[in-house]
Amino acid sequence: NIGSIFLNQGELKQAEKATLKAIELKPDHVDALSNLGWILKEQGNLEQAREVTLKAIDLKPNHVDALSNLGLILKEQGLLEQAREATLKAIDLKPNHVYAHSNLGLILKDQGLLDQAREATLKAIELQPDHVDAHVNLGLILKDQGLLDQAKEATLKAIRHQPDYVDAHVNLGSILKEQGLLEQAREATLKAIELQPDYPDAHVNLGLILKDQGLLDQAREALLEAIELQPGNVIAHMNFACIEENLGNLESALRYYKTIFTMNGSAMEGVNTTSLICSILILIQLDQLEEARESLKIALEALWEGSLKAAKDKNHQKHDAAYLAYMNDLIPLIPGGNEINHVEPEGTVLHIGESHCLSFTNQIILIEGKRLTIKPRLIKGAKAWHFGCPGPNRFKQAFARRISQIDANVSQLLISFGEIDCREDEGIISHSLKNGKDAIEVSIATAESYINYIFAECCDLKTKIIIFGVPAPFSTTIDQSIEFSNRVAVIKSFNKLLYAKCINAGIRFADVYSLTKDELGVNNKKWMLDNIHLHPSSIQMLLANQ
Repeated sequence: NIGSIFLNQGELKQAEKATLKAIELKPDHVDALSNLGWILKEQGNLEQAREVTLKAIDLKPNHVDALSNLGLILKEQGLLEQAREATLKAIDLKPNHVYAHSNLGLILKDQGLLDQAREATLKAIELQPDHVDAHVNLGLILKDQGLLDQAKEATLKAIRHQPDYVDAHVNLGSILKEQGLLEQAREATLKAIELQPDYPDAHVNLGLILKDQGLLDQAREALLEAIELQPGNVIAHMNFACIEENLGNLESALRYYKTIFTMNGSAMEGVNTTSLICSILILIQLDQLEEARESLKIALEALWEGSLKAAKDKNHQKHDAAYLAYMNDLIPLIPGGNEINHVEPEGTVLHIGESHCLSFTNQIILIEGKRLTIKPRLIKGAKAWHFGCPGPNRFKQAFARRISQIDANVSQLLISFGEIDCREDEGIISHSLKNGKDAIEVSIATAESYINYIFAECCDLKTKIIIFGVPAPFSTTIDQSIEFSNRVAVIKSFNKLLYAKCINAGIRFADVYSLTKDELGVNNKKWMLDNIHLHPSSIQMLLANQ
């Protein structure tokens, strides 16, 4: 019918109008009802799509296309088990239904059953070798399995079958990004935008690629375009807020993080909990401690109710839970209001770093006879090796932006990165073991390239600098393949080089390792807030011992 013609042409409004007319003329027109369900799904009206499709199935329980469509609608609603059941029923009725097998692959992928998803998708390709959607879906599954070369080939095959397939170009860009081929990823994504300029996901992906290239201003523009095209796009909002944070636009970042938390009306989703945690970190930096405390309560309640289970990425869950535990320990210890005002600080110390820098928020320190207040400027996720590696990246641009924002009121600058190397499962030793390299050599090279970058960025500053070393490690390792003595040696070599470079350059060095170690080189646990972060009280001893 006419509605199907318009639908095949992508003219959804006209397809809807024509299909509704057909249903008006014949209310039990099952094919028209099934088509209307699909149209409504494509328009994002999932609940209506579901109702209409179920009506078609009530009229004809063995309507294969309606069952297959219902599976995709349920998938997009997050009802994966129901989606799977509907799709399997369609396949039982028609075992050679190509779209049902392809759709089943997507559902199984979302369930994390990647091997089964791959098998279902390959079955669709076996039934119809030129099925473009199946090749695209196979690329996504292979990407999730970490088989990037195969994912790339499957996606390129889809593009060869249909050169103007927008999603294929978008997915190709994502795969190339994962391979570290950022310029090629950018070109593929720009091709998708050329084909469909109003496709929000393409602009989001472009923003992510530009972010990895260190082109934060351009990434910001791409993500803003995605938000304008689709105001409810949570991923676009989240990454835009992250870019604003990296650029040092903290008030703007905070607004967007808060928007994300309210978008779905619930703190029970992983992404919303993450946005709330990011808000807390900014509130601390903006000295809005009362709101930070209230937000922490909400985040902890959400955690206790299982919100982080909504996050598919287990590492992401672990990361958010760790940050919440750190904030729960730290925020009660941050001086605020009358606790610091009576001291009458005579200036500001800016502390740029990863999460360690938050530990010293609002602490009053005495430097050269002046009482100074420490204010943190967090660069989330940044480690020493990010600054030492060649080429631009978002961490370098974020650091450069923080340096450019230093004003005359800042008399001292603290810099602390690299603390992740004190953990047994991450950092220099883990990298060295995986790549067959000497850990000490990697440690020295990392420290040297890191400190050279910091010196180059800060060479024109009139502000005095203090570089922080790395704390001693905790002897809690279970993995016997990582010898604890090697970990101690790596950390000692890292700190030794930082110390020597600072002394030679006439820059003060905060010897965190010496403060936190015992006679065996193990962390003495006297100056730590947890197994990773320094206690606020340690700053006084660190500066006194220089």
